Amino acid sequence: MEIDWDNSVKKRTRPTPFAFPPKDTWVTGYLESLQKAYDEELELEDTEFIEEFSNILPSEWTVCSINVDVENDDLYLVRIQRKKSPIVVKLPLKRIQNQQIDYDPISYHDAVATLNRIIAESDATIRDGKHCIEKKSVESWWKTRIRLDQQLKELLRLIEESWLGCFKGVLSGQFYEHPEGLHTFHEVVNQMIYNAVYAQPDHSQKRARKHIDINMELCRALLRLGPDPSSIQIQDAIHFFLSSYVSQGISVDFTHINFSQLKDQLRAAISSYHANANALGINTMQRIPNDHVILIPDKHVYMLPLESLDVLRTQSVSRIPCLSFLRDRILYTKAMAPQMQNKDEVVRISIDRSKVYYVLNPSGDLMHTQREFEPTFARMQGWRGAVKEKPMELRWSHVLESCDVYMYFGHSAGQSIIRGSTIRRLRRSPVAILMGCSSGSLSSRGEFDPDGYIMNFLLGGSPAVVANLWDVTDKSIDKLSRDMMTSWGILGGEGTCSLPEAVAMSRDGCRLPYLIGAAPVVYGIPVYCAS
Repeated sequence: MEIDWDNSVKKRTRPTPFAFPPKDTWVTGYLESLQKAYDEELELEDTEFIEEFSNILPSEWTVCSINVDVENDDLYLVRIQRKKSPIVVKLPLKRIQNQQIDYDPISYHDAVATLNRIIAESDATIRDGKHCIEKKSVESWWKTRIRLDQQLKELLRLIEESWLGCFKGVLSGQFYEHPEGLHTFHEVVNQMIYNAVYAQPDHSQKRARKHIDINMELCRALLRLGPDPSSIQIQDAIHFFLSSYVSQGISVDFTHINFSQLKDQLRAAISSYHANANALGINTMQRIPNDHVILIPDKHVYMLPLESLDVLRTQSVSRIPCLSFLRDRILYTKAMAPQMQNKDEVVRISIDRSKVYYVLNPSGDLMHTQREFEPTFARMQGWRGAVKEKPMELRWSHVLESCDVYMYFGHSAGQSIIRGSTIRRLRRSPVAILMGCSSGSLSSRGEFDPDGYIMNFLLGGSPAVVANLWDVTDKSIDKLSRDMMTSWGILGGEGTCSLPEAVAMSRDGCRLPYLIGAAPVVYGIPVYCAS
């Protein structure tokens, strides 16, 4: 099955939990419906596409596709939500260079090169770390690691400011809104830009004036910047809105536009919206319950830790290979819960936290990891696993099909223990937590889609996979792993958050919140622990 990355764009409700079924009697019907969906999807019209892919989404989910045209230096953002027409935003990556800014914007190629350099230097420190024994060398080692952590943080800031600018809100989740205020803001912005375009001396009063509607979703994205956006963000928005007239063949003389006045007007409109909403008791910067963002990065940005951009870092967020994969997982949840009468219910997959299989330190050289987790895992009721040994491959199909969660704490993703082909053939694949070095990294395939070991779990049916984009140190990732499992609730207690939320909550607990904290990402959809 080919994963299609490039063509991927096309009130408080209590989620309905359910656990994996003990038998797979429902699988046949699910797979038959899936085969039919794949046979028909290439022939879908626009309205059929929306019905097939958009309207089946839970209302709390937002899907964002991120695609880069490397030849023309353009970024394409696609935002898809239930019962809304998808919006596509084209953002020239070099547009910021023509504006007055107080930093040097970063190009796509420079961003990728910088990330590769940071990761390469980090890998070198990991290799050299075992030789650091004296206090002075240890201090120097940490100094280098902290420097790389700050460089990665700065790189992500530049990507967000240079590439996304004022439209970083397109990637964010959903917030409480003031409907009347939103409608007013939409009208004010449209009228403001219209007046600026046609107030120029070369526009005759007799000439037909074409009005270009600034999409409501773009206004929402602008409001997600908060009540006090930066001057650069305001400037970026105004230039973008004016350019929408230019793209429709309407002449706009930028030299005659009073940008200072426009910036003041737009800032006042944004501030007024938030102030009026707050006066009514609406917190416009509070996310709605069960809010979740699903990213679809294309083959040019899959290596970037997009989840750690400021706009997404505290957000429940995961990534998927393509939109069809998301459709598959939603049909999967519905096949597992046929008793649901209300199709608008928030559906969620809940795992049984007593059905866990773990592989801990199979190579025998990660003693810190073993000491950290072995006592905890041993006292968890129902858990089974292997410590300092590699289970026989003949057992794997039964092991994975009989557990709800598979956890691996060793080198890489465990390729030497279980073959990818075995995972792909599973009738039922568990949630996978793979905390080894570069366990979630994908390899470029040129004109084809990136590929990696974790794809076997996704193709095998795993609803979610946690894995690292690059190499990490054992002590640091062990702390993040424990924080993540505690927040998720798999170690007991009242775990009320999803797995993507738990990963997001654990990032800043690391001493290196970016070099280590940004490495783990979630492939798939939200999964919860059954209480």
